[in-house]
Amino acid sequence: MTVVEDLRAVLADLAVEVPEPELLPERLARACARVLPVDGAGIGLFPAGGRRLPLGASDPAAAAAERLQFTVGAGPCLSAHAEGSPQVADEASIRSRWPASYDALVTNTPIRGVISLPLEDELRGLGVLDLYTVPPTDVGALGLAEALEIGAEVTATFRTHDRATRRLVDGPVWLDAPAAERRSVVWQAMGCLNSGLGLDSTDALSLLRAHAFANGGDLDDLARRIIDGELPLESLALDRGSEPQPPSRSPRDDPRSSTWVSPLGSARSRPTCVGWAWTWRPPHAGVRPTTACRASMDSSSDSVAEVIRPGAVRPEPRHAQQP
Repeated sequence: MTVVEDLRAVLADLAVEVPEPELLPERLARACARVLPVDGAGIGLFPAGGRRLPLGASDPAAAAAERLQFTVGAGPCLSAHAEGSPQVADEASIRSRWPASYDALVTNTPIRGVISLPLEDELRGLGVLDLYTVPPTDVGALGLAEALEIGAEVTATFRTHDRATRRLVDGPVWLDAPAAERRSVVWQAMGCLNSGLGLDSTDALSLLRAHAFANGGDLDDLARRIIDGELPLESLALDRGSEPQPPSRSPRDDPRSSTWVSPLGSARSRPTCVGWAWTWRPPHAGVRPTTACRASMDSSSDSVAEVIRPGAVRPEPRHAQQP
């Protein structure tokens, strides 16, 4: 059997084990990890504005690797999309090219190698397949041609499934994947900063990233704490000397709407934020964020690695135990 035939066979087995249509990306990620010489896999979309939407992962470590790269705004997965070309990175390459991502990976996961492949055809410019290795497995164990075959089959599977299950308004069923729903909380938190602190979406995302990184957490968890009211907006506020006004919004950016325009072009329901977040309140006098958070507001970059000022203290990596 070819590697593509192996993938189809594993997918058929997983369809019995995990039959829900919205879990197709998870089935594909798990199948990729089984048939290729890798230890994990994940699939994600980049719908617009640097916003990465995870669709599914083969295991918790692969899911964590995606969240951590999204938090710091840098890593092989994001570069594969930005450059439109495969990224094959062993531990030395990750440490050299994406130091912030490397620190996060070695602190929180056993992953030391990443192969990221942009998907083609209907998902060209949108989708990326991420493959992860844990020592003693090395990225060199996987041939690029074989990986590209699997990437093409992943796209073909989405296409076939989409034709069979597409809804008239909301788009593909697999956009309702649990991982994607969790990531939507980040967009809600950005909306809270849009309204509560008068920041535009770019600055809101940069501030969230810097705060999460400086405190050794991930962006998804930080966003959840904001939406649940566990983390007051004042703790993120900048003492800028004057009260900023909330920016004007288009329907796409307004999270208070009962519906929003998906970056993929379809109208989708969106939960509203709790009421207190929509009332403008100036930051408390004397409240300042960490150096990293302040630096993020002085740069147009979305990457934490680029907005941390020289001399800012980054968390020391605590190498995760390898199985």
